[in-house]
Amino acid sequence: MTDPLDLFNLLPEEDRDKISADAQHIILLRAIKRAHDAMSPKVAERFLKLFHDVNLDDQIKLAFLEEYMPDFPKFILQEAENLRKELSRG
Repeated sequence: MTDPLDLFNLLPEEDRDKISADAQHIILLRAIKRAHDAMSPKVAERFLKLFHDVNLDDQIKLAFLEEYMPDFPKFILQEAENLRKELSRG
């Protein structure tokens, strides 16, 4: 049986880069959703205001997550593993 990663490596580098970037965005969005769902209503409201402020630097948004949701890095790792499992089942 062929390893799907072997097929991925046959793609041109720019395609691999695009797919990797898309996967990173999916993982980050899923982790943010989990963090939001775990917050109290008051913190979640503040979170939504911050994340919809396009003028606010991403580092400030991530610092907020780290302060109010210390499990956020763990969520990222778990979502990466979840996506890997989903793709391997596909």
